[in-house]
Amino acid sequence: ARDFYYAGINFDQLSEQHWQVVRGYMDKIADVQDTKQLSSIIGELHRIGVNAPWAMVIDTDEKDSKRYIVRLYQAGLSLPSRDHYLSNDKDMQELQNKYRVFLGKVYELAGFDSVTREEFVKTIFDIEKGLAEVQLSSSDLRDVEGNYNPITFTDLKKEYPSIDWDKYAQSANWGSKKNITHDQPNFMKHIDGMFATLSLQQW
Repeated sequence: ARDFYYAGINFDQLSEQHWQVVRGYMDKIADVQDTKQLSSIIGELHRIGVNAPWAMVIDTDEKDSKRYIVRLYQAGLSLPSRDHYLSNDKDMQELQNKYRVFLGKVYELAGFDSVTREEFVKTIFDIEKGLAEVQLSSSDLRDVEGNYNPITFTDLKKEYPSIDWDKYAQSANWGSKKNITHDQPNFMKHIDGMFATLSLQQW
């Protein structure tokens, strides 16, 4: 209760402090020069709970409850589900347009100047829609067997070579690399392709 009260009476001060933290990460991202650094900053963001463009979590192994496993799985959407990007329903289309308006406001608040507002909005929406197109549906995610795909760290690097997994693991504080599952391989293949085709400015 004390911390909640303190946050309330010092809202403006704390808001500024939190914004400086966000700005620090934005500057780090802006300074990325290659995919090695990109892999590293994604690992750092995953470490603090920002799960994009994929997610990583330490979880109980579904095949052996006595051990833990590193799960790499689909993520990266701002809207609630893949259907919010892919549906032609009138309400969904309206929601997509409102999301574009929101992205425009983010552009203004962040003070970006390396791209136009229109470019910023289109790039983010197109990237997220691309992620949605390769994500599994909610019903498919309930297939436990289909979403359990063990892989070694060595094979992970071979399967998705555009991502620097060593840099990523170091920044994410990912220690033991013995037990890993890439839950949705097709999604991770899409991410690997993004590393190879998207410009750093788009990232």
